[in-house]
Amino acid sequence: MEDLYITHAIPNGNTMATSTYVCGLCFEEHVVGFCNNCSLRLCHKCLSNHTKVVMFNDHQVVPFKPTTITGHVEMSIHEVKCRVHKTDSKSLYCGKHDVTICGRCVLSAHMACKDEIVDLYNTKFDERNAGELLSTLNKLEETINVLGASFDENVKLSDDCQEKYAKSIEEFRNKLNTRLDKLQSIAENAGKSKHTQNRSKLDQVQEQCKQTKRFITEQRDLIHEMSQKKKGGELYVFSKRFEQKMNEINALVERVRQNNCIQTYSFEENVKMRLAFENNFNEIGRLDEACVDSEEVNEISKESDVNDWKTQPNATQYSRSCE
Repeated sequence: MEDLYITHAIPNGNTMATSTYVCGLCFEEHVVGFCNNCSLRLCHKCLSNHTKVVMFNDHQVVPFKPTTITGHVEMSIHEVKCRVHKTDSKSLYCGKHDVTICGRCVLSAHMACKDEIVDLYNTKFDERNAGELLSTLNKLEETINVLGASFDENVKLSDDCQEKYAKSIEEFRNKLNTRLDKLQSIAENAGKSKHTQNRSKLDQVQEQCKQTKRFITEQRDLIHEMSQKKKGGELYVFSKRFEQKMNEINALVERVRQNNCIQTYSFEENVKMRLAFENNFNEIGRLDEACVDSEEVNEISKESDVNDWKTQPNATQYSRSCE
């Protein structure tokens, strides 16, 4: 049977010793060893680098041995032979390093731990402690079962949430599109109106030019006819009236000349709107988070007597937060 020391499996199938304590130096990683001089529990990285520091190069660091808990207890723990001292049984427990050792181990590596060494021959089975441990595990299992039962519901809730989220974005975008389409339509209609005014004005100029040409043609033909027929009287009267007609025609031509122009136009963008989109609108909206917990799980967690197992050396502690 291996040492009774909880380990966590890692992906390659090996195990690495760990404990409920975090490294006394980096305060981040799990403990895998101990410095007898500093009396600090160390993680793998800090354990490897500890004696490399000049002021610590004479320190005695003790790595915890990678072990696992077996599924069955086939013999008493103090009957298991020491790996280092093959003929001696591991009848002692070092609380400082959380490892079972033999008497010779005390002399070789655990002299500084004498106040925390327990003789396993003197320990008795604690029925109450076993019951509390089982009770803690049962409550934890109940919590996990409730979480498992709510998994499908939470998956559906998550999918629904994403669907509503995407739909809300699309609806908001459609609102923006509708507003922009309306503003675009107003701007386009203003241009079309001005274009229609210009075209109407030009059409009038064109028609007046045609009328003037017809008048000129008619008057020229009439003069040719009177000249051919030698109509002196008619020509005299015509010439008297011609001056007045020419004054009218010249006035018409002047109006045509004045009206033969258009009012140009161009689109001037709304600078405030463009700058607002470019500089002020960095997001179309924001993701508003809300935490949805299972009330049943929360109630079970509140009922659990965590104080009993929180003080156990190998108890795994965790907290859940939602921002």
